[in-house]
Amino acid sequence: MECSICLRDWDIGTCVPKSLPCGHSFCIECLEDLYGKYKTGIVCPIDCIDHKMVHSEYLSLPKNYSLLSLISGQSPIHSNKTVENFEQKEVNPLEIINNQINHNPYCKKHQMLLHSYIADTNQLLCDKCLIELPKTVTSINPIPKVH
Repeated sequence: MECSICLRDWDIGTCVPKSLPCGHSFCIECLEDLYGKYKTGIVCPIDCIDHKMVHSEYLSLPKNYSLLSLISGQSPIHSNKTVENFEQKEVNPLEIINNQINHNPYCKKHQMLLHSYIADTNQLLCDKCLIELPKTVTSINPIPKVH
């Protein structure tokens, strides 16, 4: 499986599929080229939908994890686990936070980089969010760096 523009094989390191809002996926290098043509967004070369976005929005487009799981030969949900096992599994809040950060590292409200979270609620925070918090919130933690 490959990027339909540059024809490089998808992989988890150098040619990662990123999804446009229309659902079509391309590697980040090809998305950069597409963005560079218009500077106001990306026109999908498959369905010609014009996705208006600023530079930071196209950089934070989500990875196509379903496609990545297909190329790695893994099922997105492992078939040897039952639904009950998934429901009973304890979820690590930092995994959820890191997933959200990897998906989009910018605050939806302020379009600023997220760097902290409220421990009790796992609410992600940027600089402006911190300023807007009530003084009663005291359980703020930095988001750990994931390598």
